[in-house]
Amino acid sequence: MTKRAETTERRRLEIIEAAIACFVEAGFHQTGMRDIAGRAGVSVGNLYNHFMDKAALIAAIAALETDQVEDFVAATAPGDAADAALDAFCRGYLAICLQPVSIVLTAEFASEAVRNPAIGALFERNRRILRRALAAILERGVRAGLFDPALDRDEAAATIIDMIENLPIRAHLQGGEVGADRSEALLGFVRKLARRP
Repeated sequence: MTKRAETTERRRLEIIEAAIACFVEAGFHQTGMRDIAGRAGVSVGNLYNHFMDKAALIAAIAALETDQVEDFVAATAPGDAADAALDAFCRGYLAICLQPVSIVLTAEFASEAVRNPAIGALFERNRRILRRALAAILERGVRAGLFDPALDRDEAAATIIDMIENLPIRAHLQGGEVGADRSEALLGFVRKLARRP
């Protein structure tokens, strides 16, 4: 990569980080391109050289999330026993979802996706990556005789991911945090869901 390309890529990342900060603080609709440019320390014209609108910024955020999701999935103990891998996946993904920025952006982009399906499609790709990885762990557990063979692996994976993603948002809306007890209750439920009868 040339020095100019490195500079351009670094500037794009700075703009994306500024957009994330603005979306977290003020919300998607309350944030204008001028706000993002100011936060990033660039002119509005320079911002438009990198991103034509907020939708393009969201697409870039989704692409960064894809990289993070792929790294997370790759690190989810593929060699471990399925029950240990299931625990590692749930604990790891819950830790990601519990990050304050993640809580706000998940709620913000979910509400925007309801109004704009194209936004939802950007993040659905990441969800499919997670769902396939978790379904593969469940399948591995079924083959090893640890998990219920009647379990619909794909639907169970989708349900588990829904629970993990929604737990931090619900706790935040109720003015609390997800403590160790609540995390363990979620993991206990997931284990019971998967366990062979």
